[in-house]
Amino acid sequence: MDEETARLLERYTEESASGHFGFYDVDEYVALIDAYIWNADLVKAKEVLARAKTQYPQAVELKLKDAEICLETDLFEHALKLLAEVESVEPYLYDAYIVKGHTLICLRRYQEARESFRKAAEQGADEVDVAMGLAETEIEAGNLERAWTYTDQVIGTGNDTVETCNRFMDLAQKGDRLPEAMTKVRALLKADPYSLLYWKTLVELADAAACHEQALEACEFALAIAPDDLETLKNKFNLLETVDTEESQLDFYRKMEKIALESGDDMFLAAVWLRMAQEYEMDSMWEEAEGYYRRMLDVPSLRQYALFRLGVLADFGHDYKASKAYFEQALQTDSGQADLSNEARIYRGMARTFFNMGNEQDGFEYARKSVETDPENRFHLYSYLYDALNRNGQKDFLRHVEREMAREARPELVLATAVFYFYTGRTEDSYGLFVSAFASDARMLKDVSRFFPEVLLDSPHVKEIWEAASPGIGEETRNWDDDEPFLYYGPDER
Repeated sequence: MDEETARLLERYTEESASGHFGFYDVDEYVALIDAYIWNADLVKAKEVLARAKTQYPQAVELKLKDAEICLETDLFEHALKLLAEVESVEPYLYDAYIVKGHTLICLRRYQEARESFRKAAEQGADEVDVAMGLAETEIEAGNLERAWTYTDQVIGTGNDTVETCNRFMDLAQKGDRLPEAMTKVRALLKADPYSLLYWKTLVELADAAACHEQALEACEFALAIAPDDLETLKNKFNLLETVDTEESQLDFYRKMEKIALESGDDMFLAAVWLRMAQEYEMDSMWEEAEGYYRRMLDVPSLRQYALFRLGVLADFGHDYKASKAYFEQALQTDSGQADLSNEARIYRGMARTFFNMGNEQDGFEYARKSVETDPENRFHLYSYLYDALNRNGQKDFLRHVEREMAREARPELVLATAVFYFYTGRTEDSYGLFVSAFASDARMLKDVSRFFPEVLLDSPHVKEIWEAASPGIGEETRNWDDDEPFLYYGPDER
């Protein structure tokens, strides 16, 4: 919104609150209606339109705005009726043909929509607006290759704005052409490497295409141009949750903490605290991590998780009494979430603490509870298996897997049973299970190498089975993200 329109909107808002309105001409009313449509406040847009029509009942521009509001509120046939009235009075008004084209798309009258956009072009409409309309038409008609030829024309004209780049991204995503869109923007950046707009566009496109590393790289270039651009800073913050970088991000998080404090955004501040606590924990800076987890205790949505991590930290410090107390408090805290994954993690933490205290009976009880509470999380199962093999829980674990295998032979259950058989003397029985596990789910290949690598070292035959199945792993599986945020449980305990 330009400054003039912003001032106009502020004036109208003040006068609307007081109930005393000054004079507005048709163009000013149109600008106000556009502003409210832009902000998706159609109630206000209709209010301004009604007021404007009482003063200028014959204004064609207002009838066009009326048609736009009808389009936004799915009154397509009424919109076409209004547009026909506009066309009869002003047949050269190209905006009417643009609105008509988008209305016809909604009615799936694609050939008529194409004709309307071309008529708009003949009457002098902006080429970008026409390209957007034709791209939208072909996407909805299912002609994605043809749609890209128009989408490609939306940016790179020399007059690109945030709006045109946003529409370009939207059309590229809807038209399943994100790789081509990224190539297009990279080409524009070669010609204009200091364009903040293009770098930010590339961030959004790469993120939408799940190329998160590329998105983060584009963020860094954007921040090199504009270090304090808030949108880019928040994009980087969000991407860091997905991308595992080797270098510490604490300096960046401190900057985000300062921004959150200055803005008074408590929800964002809590999210930053969470990330800082996790970063400190991964850097083995236990006291700093504990300090930030304690700050989160007053945030209802994060309290249970904070108590859980405080229990983990106390366990690391061999303060098992405190660890047990934190876990118990966490179990008594409502996380506000419908799933049981948090509860299962806490059970697993309790199991770890009981084992460290020498209480194996309660340790196995809670290890089993974690698996039963969240059976879809295979890491709970692996932790249970690891402890069963290294403590006196083999009978307990065998009963569990045999019961579960009888219900459903899930790949992780098959793998866990294979590893269990291998280390409890049933090696011949384990081989077939390894073959079955690897064939049913490629993740099991990585799980063995990560959680139970000693199997591959101890058994040349199991290694042969593993290597025979490995060539079938796709790159996306090789880079499989583990579900656990930190190394802590089972085979990965510190």
